[in-house]
Amino acid sequence: MTQRIKELLDDAVSGVEPRTLDPAGAVVRRGRSQRRRTVLATALAVLAVVGGGGLAAPQLRPGPPPRVADVDRQPPVPRFVDGVVLSGGLRLPVPAGWQAMAGGQDKPCADPAHTVLIADFTKPREDSTTACPYAAITVWVSDQGMEAPSGGFLTDKRIVKTPPISMTLPGGEPVWVSNRIDEVDPDRNRSGRAYDLELVLPWSRTIVYLRMSRLDAQRVVGTLRAEPVEGGVLAVPDVPAVAELIAPGPDDEIYPRHSRTTDKATIADVVRLLREQTEAVADREACASPAQKGLRLDIGTAHVVVALGPHCQEAVSSAGGRVRFDDAAVTELEQLFGIDR
Repeated sequence: MTQRIKELLDDAVSGVEPRTLDPAGAVVRRGRSQRRRTVLATALAVLAVVGGGGLAAPQLRPGPPPRVADVDRQPPVPRFVDGVVLSGGLRLPVPAGWQAMAGGQDKPCADPAHTVLIADFTKPREDSTTACPYAAITVWVSDQGMEAPSGGFLTDKRIVKTPPISMTLPGGEPVWVSNRIDEVDPDRNRSGRAYDLELVLPWSRTIVYLRMSRLDAQRVVGTLRAEPVEGGVLAVPDVPAVAELIAPGPDDEIYPRHSRTTDKATIADVVRLLREQTEAVADREACASPAQKGLRLDIGTAHVVVALGPHCQEAVSSAGGRVRFDDAAVTELEQLFGIDR
């Protein structure tokens, strides 16, 4: 099976050759700030929601889109087709003049700052990008649980993750993002400032990592599209052993409110509450954007993110499903964990 995947990866890029180079961002430093996370911002509103409505994208498959629960949940085999990375529902155009390569391919990485790499996911993650470890764009897939990237802060007992940041691709697929660009901070607003940006597409089981300047990252993210897939109601485990809720703090989202429980009755009530939310959000109506604050609920093998806001309040499960999640549901969820304001 591993050999077959390697062959598919090699075949996928066999006809892709570099074109004339086009200037882009420099290779960036690794690592993210945990104290002040920086996330995709108003400048990315082209992908977000304006006044509560989402951007539409043409449907890429004939017929109605399938529900996530009806789609094979095995990791996709990402590939290059006509200059576009296809991975699950993700469509990522290779920038003009850039090199496209797969992790298992015997091809030199001549210019990492202008390379799109499909990681060799048949290897451990730390070894999957050896073909071009500092590629400006790296695409991974994962057979592990997909969860929102986060920073963290140390409590007296353990590290607690920070609240999530959401956005919606044209086509409707949810994305969880590591960083927000703070337009108020002039130092972080310099066009040449380099940083790392991680985008997690839970339904496509795909992770995209960008190493480039803020402006170049905006341009790349602005080209992303998704093949529509209807989420349906939230998919969550029946009897998870543990659940943890992380919510924005009253003054500073870096120090959120949080609670973790193993109480079976409480967890059963959390599962009940999630399943009571039956107003599914169609992909064309999805609206989560980076400007919104969010709740993070880790419940067994599923990760549920709730984008908060008066015009758009919706919950997405990593296992499938996207529903309206009104203020009453948010309040009850916080009360179950004992962190209501």
